[in-house]
Amino acid sequence: MEFTDYAALFFFGLMILGGLAMIVSGAGDLWRAFASPAWPAVPGVILESEVSATTSSGSRGSTMHNIKLTAGYQVNGRDYETGTIYYGFSGGSGDASVAQLEHLRYPAGAKVAVYHHPREPATAVLRPGFDLDVLGLPTGGLAVALIGFTFVIFYLGGFKEYPVMALGFRTFGLVFLLAGAAMLTAGLLRFKHALDSRSWPVTAGVIVYAAEHSNTSEVRDSDGERHSATSYGAPLAYKFEVNGKTYFSNIRTF
Repeated sequence: MEFTDYAALFFFGLMILGGLAMIVSGAGDLWRAFASPAWPAVPGVILESEVSATTSSGSRGSTMHNIKLTAGYQVNGRDYETGTIYYGFSGGSGDASVAQLEHLRYPAGAKVAVYHHPREPATAVLRPGFDLDVLGLPTGGLAVALIGFTFVIFYLGGFKEYPVMALGFRTFGLVFLLAGAAMLTAGLLRFKHALDSRSWPVTAGVIVYAAEHSNTSEVRDSDGERHSATSYGAPLAYKFEVNGKTYFSNIRTF
């Protein structure tokens, strides 16, 4: 093999290591998500709750809506702060209603319960428990690691001393199998909710956030000419009460 071959394998190796690092980091949040319901809770207060928007540059610029939230609490007379709403939440979304939902749930000055690690009080969360979002990082890491491994196998398969092409095809298929299984699982959950929701109880609600949203980008047609394309949306959030407790949501339909 020549220097370029080793350089390519080094790059693919970095992909594998990067994917493994994502898996390790995501596994930590996954463990905390399952363990946090048993953590002790202490009173806290929202010190900061702000929503901002950032638009990326380029012809296909997109807008990311972020929430900066900080909760203060005390454990054994010592002050701590946390910005973790729930494990798996990235803090931003292309949907404006996602950040607005958390801002409505946790306005500045609101009193909240903070769940902290019993031995590490600085590790804390506002909403304990498992959420599908927490699977994003380890799943993405697994995909990156498998893709990097697949490239290594395919690359080595081009040399007579490494007859491993069949293994590369199997790994390549495994990537799509895992991705399809994850999509199918999420889709089946939504399908179940859609069926079950027809018999759910009904209560009065109030729209507490609504906005018009448009995003314009430049696209090229088959002749290479540029045209502007605009997409429109109307993100919203609503609140309702059940047994005297207020809830917020942005789901319109499954």
